[in-house]
Amino acid sequence: ELGAFRPRAMARTALAAASTTPPRVEVLATICSLVAEGGSSELAAFEPRDIVALSWALAASGHRDVPAMTAIGWQLADRAWEFSGDELAKVLRSFAELGLLHQGMMATVSMETMWKIDQFSARSLAQVAESCARLGYCKEPMFDWLACRVIGRIEDYAAQDLASVMWAFGQASFKNEALAQTVAAE
Repeated sequence: ELGAFRPRAMARTALAAASTTPPRVEVLATICSLVAEGGSSELAAFEPRDIVALSWALAASGHRDVPAMTAIGWQLADRAWEFSGDELAKVLRSFAELGLLHQGMMATVSMETMWKIDQFSARSLAQVAESCARLGYCKEPMFDWLACRVIGRIEDYAAQDLASVMWAFGQASFKNEALAQTVAAE
């Protein structure tokens, strides 16, 4: 029956299944199976917000389905330009919550983050930094761009966001004196 659902309905069903206590694992497993078996053709029909909802449902429920998340990662790698900054951050955070590193997706997300740096909210950019650090995918050019953005818009960042950014820089072993001084002055 779930196979007949449209992408939005499938993503919302996954969110509903993840929201119950305990999560409806059988529903999530069926959706993951459909996504993994359908691969890129199944996910190509999903809009970015549906991919975000599906990936977050899996992360929120702790449902670590590697084939489904791999298919999601490839979709993001192929279609990153369709995603807003906040949507990129949410999918990346889903991967970090599940502890799944998708190299192809990460390379694309790093480039897309630099390209869309002005489109990220302060919270989303902090989530990107934290997620990259949690996944051990820390590339210097993206972190340099991130530091410049934070320094230039420091007033937009809450204390928690700044703490996340500084933690990510520490995890990545990147030193940025200008960022450290700017954050310390806040």
